[in-house]
Amino acid sequence: MVASRLPMKAVAFFLLVYAASTARAQGNEGVTAWWPDVRQNVIWTATTVGGPKSTQNYHQALQSCSSLVIGNMSGWRLPTINELDGVTGSDSRDVLVVDRQGDYHDTGRAGGYSFLRFDGSSYANWIWTSTSAPDNKMVTLNLAAGWHTTSKPTDSYRHGAYCVRTMEPEIEGAAKQALPSKPVASLQDLRNLIPLRQAYDAYGKHDYATSFADAQAAAALNSKSAEAIYAEGLSQAGLGHWADALADFKIVKKMDWDSMSYPITWAQNNEKVAASGKMLNPKKNTPPNWSFGG
Repeated sequence: MVASRLPMKAVAFFLLVYAASTARAQGNEGVTAWWPDVRQNVIWTATTVGGPKSTQNYHQALQSCSSLVIGNMSGWRLPTINELDGVTGSDSRDVLVVDRQGDYHDTGRAGGYSFLRFDGSSYANWIWTSTSAPDNKMVTLNLAAGWHTTSKPTDSYRHGAYCVRTMEPEIEGAAKQALPSKPVASLQDLRNLIPLRQAYDAYGKHDYATSFADAQAAAALNSKSAEAIYAEGLSQAGLGHWADALADFKIVKKMDWDSMSYPITWAQNNEKVAASGKMLNPKKNTPPNWSFGG
């Protein structure tokens, strides 16, 4: 009886190992964040499927996207080359497109060096698309060089994929209000960013009291957000509370922002002037000229 059980255990173990290896081949582990592309009305995965070190051929990438589920969101697919172009930077390199006859034409459109909001730690140099190319190849985007190229469907060395899906109306509504500069993990996380955007908009309108209230609400919802603390610091500066603004800027510098030397100097200079009782110099009191991204 014991002997008869051993083969069954062996089969069960084999199936378990096979299922695990299949999951790895699909490359869905580690993909937990996404960001909304309002302009194209789609949602992107924040990382390549299979993680930053993933290498997948076209068929594996296709399967990874089609079987991907983030939260309760399914329906992911490989993007077209035009969709990838829609989220790249504005580097003017030669770009090849395929016409209806399958011939390449140099359009001179922007190819771009990098993606906006995508994880920059990806091991992949070539990103798969669903756009067909001549000679039974697929159009890929070379991340390192920033231009289009082609790959055989069986190529896998340093090949990866970002997945895309249609954006639902409720996500679109929240995304248009939040305009996130970083990926999110859920619709609620996206909604939590709305006060942050409102704080920045109020600051831009010189409504510093409203900006401060919205920034505090954003900080309460996003306690570890450098952007929320930075928004609070800006509104404090607008209200003339330079010591509080300086304290916020110094907190941000210790977090994940390393470009805080200018706003810190700006707050320090104005704090000294305000303490002396002198009128602030409008030129020195000009706020930092950058946004929260998005």
